[in-house]
Amino acid sequence: MASSGLQVESKRKGKAVVAAIRGDAGMASVGQLQQELSRVLEGKPELVVLDLTDLTFISSMGMGTLVNFRNGVAKGGGTVKLAALKPLLADAFRRARLTEMFEIHETVDAALAAQKPAPATAPEPATSAKPKAAKKGT
Repeated sequence: MASSGLQVESKRKGKAVVAAIRGDAGMASVGQLQQELSRVLEGKPELVVLDLTDLTFISSMGMGTLVNFRNGVAKGGGTVKLAALKPLLADAFRRARLTEMFEIHETVDAALAAQKPAPATAPEPATSAKPKAAKKGT
């Protein structure tokens, strides 16, 4: 296999899959990125954290591949989170409005720790009503 400058390595961590995407996800690598993410999708993961620590570049087509992957995971009831985006890539994701589609975390560990779903409704405050004073019997 010719090296396109892109590597994707995935491993299970509990119910989650962490997929590290390394190198250049430019137009020449989009097919490889799609193929690698399709393999991850076959496992019907509940949570996928895309570790972008070593991603050096991503084209708009690469971003589209991530969106399609997210949609595929969501169809199976799962979630995709992004972790460790470099500042320049984070800016590109923001400009492409992908920050509205993906939950983005500083680190993979932070993304995994946040895997517990938030409650659908706000929890009731612990002291929503003034407690009744107990009567003392002496």
